[in-house]
Amino acid sequence: MHDMILEGRPISKGSIIELTDERLESAHRYVLFNTAEIEPYLHLHLAELKHSDKRLSRNEGLLWKRYSEEFSSWFEQKIEEENRNDISMTLKCLACGPQRQAVSYNAYIINDQRYHIKDVEKSTQNNGVLIELVTVCQSSSKDTNSCIDTITYYGVIKDILLLDYYTLKIPLFDGNWTNIRNGVKFEDGFTLVNLHQGQHQFARDSFILASQAKQVFYSRENDSSS
Repeated sequence: MHDMILEGRPISKGSIIELTDERLESAHRYVLFNTAEIEPYLHLHLAELKHSDKRLSRNEGLLWKRYSEEFSSWFEQKIEEENRNDISMTLKCLACGPQRQAVSYNAYIINDQRYHIKDVEKSTQNNGVLIELVTVCQSSSKDTNSCIDTITYYGVIKDILLLDYYTLKIPLFDGNWTNIRNGVKFEDGFTLVNLHQGQHQFARDSFILASQAKQVFYSRENDSSS
C-alpha cells in the first residue's frame, strides 16, 4: 500500500522534525478525538469508564481528564484485541500511533484555500484561521460545573505538520489561539481579536486538523499590534 496524505497537499518544501513527547501526544490525541471513524470507540470508552468507576458519573471534570489521558492506549489495545478482518486500514494505522518524526511545511493547500505559517517578513498573510469546536468548559466564572458548548476559536498558524501514521499522513495546523470568551470582542460591526490574551490555555493543546480550518484575515488595530 502506498503512503496516502489524508487531505490537501503541501505547497512548500518540507523539513523533517522530531516531535517532543508532549507535542506527539497532543497531536495524536487531537487526531483520535476528531476522526469520525473512531467515534463509536470514543463512546464505548466513555461508557466503560463510567461503569468501572461510579465517581466519574458524578464528576465530569475527572471523567474528561481520565478519558483524555487514557483513550489512546485503550484504543490501541482494543483494536489489537478485536483483530477483525473488517477493521479498516485507517483504524489500524491510527491505533498504532504516529511516528516521532513529522514533516514541517511553511504552506499548504486544502479545501481550495492556501494557508501559510505566520511570517513577520510578509505584508500579505494567509495564516489567519478560525474553528468551531464542541468543547467541555466551565459554565461561568461563578459556576464551576462543566458543560458542553460550541466555541469559536480564532488563531494564526505557527506550524504546519504532516503527521506520519506509516501508510497514512495527516495534516495538522499548530496555532496560537484565543476564543470568544477570552480575547475576542465585537465592536461597531468588527470582530476584535487579541491573540496575546489567554495563550496559556492552549499551551498543551494547540493543534487542529487542517481540514477543520476556516480562513480569516486580520488587520492590525495599530502599529504595535501583531
